Amino acid sequence: MPEKYQYYNGLIYFNSTSDENLAFLNNGVGVYINPENSGRMIWLLK
Repeated sequence: MPEKYQYYNGLIYFNSTSDENLAFLNNGVGVYINPENSGRMIWLLK
């Protein structure tokens, strides 16, 4: 992957999930963070 795309950050909108265990994500907004020296993270905003 080109270096300029390795550290993507962005917003995620969870419209609806088909998995009952993930139902808490329905109509939620998350922040996706992929920092340089650690694993990727998704923070759910309520």
